[in-house]
Amino acid sequence: MCGIAGIIGKAPVETSLLQTAAEILAHRGPDQRSIYASGNMGFALSRLSVADLQYDSQPAFNEDKSIVVILDGVIFNAMQLRKSLEHRGHRIIKTSDAAVLAYLYEEYGTGLFERLDGQFSIAIWDNAKKRLVLARDRIGKMPLFYTTKKDSFLFGSEIKAVLVLGDTRPTLSGKVLHEILTYLAPAGEDSIFEEIKMLLPGQWMVYENGMIRSKRFVQLAFRQAVSRNAADATEELEALLIRSVGKRMTGDLTVSAYLSGGLDSSLTTAIAAKHFNKELDTFSISFENPDYDESHFQQLMANELNTRHHSVTFGEDDFMNLLKSCVTHTETPFLRTGPLPMMKLSSWVREHDRHVVLTGEGSDEFFGGYDLFREVKIRNFCRKDPDSKYRSLLFKRINQFVPGLKNMSAKALSLYYNSVRHEGEFGSHLSRWGSARFFRLFLTDEINAFNETGSQDLLWNYLPEGYKDYSAVQKAQQLEIMIFMERYLLSTQGDRVSMANSVECRYPFLDGDVVDYALGLDDKLKIRGLTEKYLVRRVAEKYLPKEILQRRKFPYRAPVAVQKILRDPYFQYVLSSEMLKKFHIFKPETVESFLKKVFEKNILNERELMLFMGVLTTQTLCDCFCTGMYLYEDLPRARLQFPGNSQQNSQEGQVPV
Repeated sequence: MCGIAGIIGKAPVETSLLQTAAEILAHRGPDQRSIYASGNMGFALSRLSVADLQYDSQPAFNEDKSIVVILDGVIFNAMQLRKSLEHRGHRIIKTSDAAVLAYLYEEYGTGLFERLDGQFSIAIWDNAKKRLVLARDRIGKMPLFYTTKKDSFLFGSEIKAVLVLGDTRPTLSGKVLHEILTYLAPAGEDSIFEEIKMLLPGQWMVYENGMIRSKRFVQLAFRQAVSRNAADATEELEALLIRSVGKRMTGDLTVSAYLSGGLDSSLTTAIAAKHFNKELDTFSISFENPDYDESHFQQLMANELNTRHHSVTFGEDDFMNLLKSCVTHTETPFLRTGPLPMMKLSSWVREHDRHVVLTGEGSDEFFGGYDLFREVKIRNFCRKDPDSKYRSLLFKRINQFVPGLKNMSAKALSLYYNSVRHEGEFGSHLSRWGSARFFRLFLTDEINAFNETGSQDLLWNYLPEGYKDYSAVQKAQQLEIMIFMERYLLSTQGDRVSMANSVECRYPFLDGDVVDYALGLDDKLKIRGLTEKYLVRRVAEKYLPKEILQRRKFPYRAPVAVQKILRDPYFQYVLSSEMLKKFHIFKPETVESFLKKVFEKNILNERELMLFMGVLTTQTLCDCFCTGMYLYEDLPRARLQFPGNSQQNSQEGQVPV
């Protein structure tokens, strides 16, 4: 994994800017920093070595060095692609995945991306055509941002690198802030900062002669289900998961696993331990607050699999100690607390000199694991017999972790779940998105002016053809995959906090073959009755103890010590009336009244917690970025340098950092 960045302009590139970009991305790759400059273009790279640096260094070139490639990620079918290219007469000296990409581009142009099996962000410079090509994998596991400034095109794995290359102080986007307050993440390609965009999953982009053109070379879309019986489908999915885990156990570094104690991470860990590594290291986060803690199940699985288990505890002080750094790395406001414990967990992995972990993300979204999907099924079931006194009782079996719903009667729940708020093409999500109306009460009139009444229309630009013909469950899945998973779970709570500590996450459930299989599954194999992830559970029966299989789904979240935060000098500063007025995003009097209320209350409901986190992280983001005062020393760079383990390139056309 790496941090990559680059610039194309009309004037010769300043190598000092490239050096700074490589420095600021050093947390993504402490093992090698290098820059490549040629006339008016330049690439910067900070690389985490998963294979031998001597043979796997970047940038990579084709034989005559007319093609230059930098890669953040891993290509799982690189060896097969290499053999195919060699059969076609190419002589590839370097062993790196990036080297294979250089020759693939020479052979297929932008058609190369459809041939890749991996997780990646890629930048290619075609010197003959003076063309820059960028691309991301179909799921969007690796980030990539870009912008144009005057006559220049700038890109980077993180916004910080883009800002450095453009020598730019960012401006918060009121439009995208509304999207985050509504959907938890940006709805489209715009980032939280004006004029800085992100490449979409499964998209390539070409910058040539001052012009941009782009194409989605692949997009996730559900297909008509192929008829399968449960026994055959279970066997097929198990084979796909074994192969997927096996791909992700490759590399010179030892691959470990996150172990949450839930179904998905337990299953991927069990497959890895049983089939590929009998001495697997596993890593877990536990919580001081027992209401959030899953350590019993984590230790149970570790004992069952006989792994070398490492657990670290997340406490109230960790929340305050990590929040500013977490915002700096995620580069976005966030309304949930999940990124903070994941940041501590990745630091724990790094402290044990591990760099690569398997995780269970993707199973819920593709195989029907959320109460959101069961809610859709129950609602449709109730509509078939609206006068039934018994069907509405099913609502008592979902979302019981939400305090406001847990104590409601069946009749009240029926009114809530079957209300008009759940109608239309986005009906599954409307009640969740509706909280944004409450959040807008705290925004200034100027920021509220950015709220477009047709903001949901924007979603249609990113949905696949045929969405209207999907089943109700598939529609809910598509929205959850496109917005929550791609833009939040794999980014804010995934790559950004793991790579803050130079830890690469790999996702067996997001393997291309596994995803394709899930996209063609009948709803009944995803949710049987009200049993979520039915097919995954059938596979898991061969690997997991009953205590894990039969436990109720436990939503991942972290506690917030509101009073401690509001007593902390830094957060008192960013939430002060002076700073609220300075950034002019939130109404000072309204926010101050809210903060006084939650300070006295201390325990927040779901909506209050999301508002609190939104205000806190937005104000912190503005302080770290928009004032020009964000501090590079906040980034964990110096402690990631290892004497004698860093290589600086000095090939022709490259300037050592």
